Amino acid sequence: RRSSGAALFDASAGVVYVPNPNYWGDAPTVERVVAVPFADFDTQSAALLAGEVDFIYPQFFAGISDALSDANVTSQIDFGGDYEGFYLQSDPARGGPFADPIFREAFAKSIDRDAVFEQIYIPLSEGKGKLLNCGPIVPGQYCDDAFADQYDPEGAAALLEANGWAKNGEGFWAKDGTAPTIRWIINTGNTRRENTQAFLIPLLQAAGFNVVADNCDAACYFQQRLPALDYDMAMYISTAPPDPAYLVSSFTCAQIPSEANSQQGQNSTGWCNEEASALLEKSDVTVDEAERAQLVKDALALMAADHVMLPLFQFPKSGFWRTDRLGGPVGAERNNCRAFNN
Repeated sequence: RRSSGAALFDASAGVVYVPNPNYWGDAPTVERVVAVPFADFDTQSAALLAGEVDFIYPQFFAGISDALSDANVTSQIDFGGDYEGFYLQSDPARGGPFADPIFREAFAKSIDRDAVFEQIYIPLSEGKGKLLNCGPIVPGQYCDDAFADQYDPEGAAALLEANGWAKNGEGFWAKDGTAPTIRWIINTGNTRRENTQAFLIPLLQAAGFNVVADNCDAACYFQQRLPALDYDMAMYISTAPPDPAYLVSSFTCAQIPSEANSQQGQNSTGWCNEEASALLEKSDVTVDEAERAQLVKDALALMAADHVMLPLFQFPKSGFWRTDRLGGPVGAERNNCRAFNN
């Protein structure tokens, strides 16, 4: 094993990590590390406050710092690789309303992301964070703010009218007598996303888009309908690794689920832009960091121009630990997938 530790499963405790005697590096500073499972945040936080555990890594939410306020507990909150966005399913083979690039562009330009941020994310972020403009990636060397300043309702209306669209008797944009129904899917029980629908659907309907909530539970949403591209608009969180290679599997033409890839492709938006695909595929084999970053930025600019997703918010990562039990650089790896390293 290359690891400095070995894991042993304990049915009552979860996972127990003990030192590997054959490891050739620096010796660990503790005899074991026990990872303990909890069913929910309330029991997890109670265990930390009671001193039953030393460190927890909960999903951030508004008020979490107050819930864990204690003289012997400290926290570190930074922004990591989790981000949320709107996605518009655009695969022509599936024939949804956003397969029409004109209608898709007008719809995207009719969403006021600043208003969504103020309504939904400012209360969540405890004054931290800002509207995400990078696309399906978090700020850093690959971010060029390509999705900034997209809101243009007047331009959206003019674009539709110039391409044969007109509002029908119900006030919805229609072409050749048909006003598309836009199915917006989220996972039921997610209060933040339900609140987003409640806030935004009336505004979009007033703008002329017949948007309806078409939700199902998490298993249905993430395991069935998203992989099958059975939706028109979706809202979900993705976790971006530090390296942007995931963009190739998530957004290139060859990764749209089809018979050619046995329906196993991971491009669940159905977006196909051959130029962007070529840029992303080239970025995946480019060694020069500056050149690679530019290839990714160019591909994301094409994505923004095609209006297939709208980024919303980069989520904070939160770690809490007992200062009477732990010391040193506990939070050094806290804002990525290695939160427990130290």
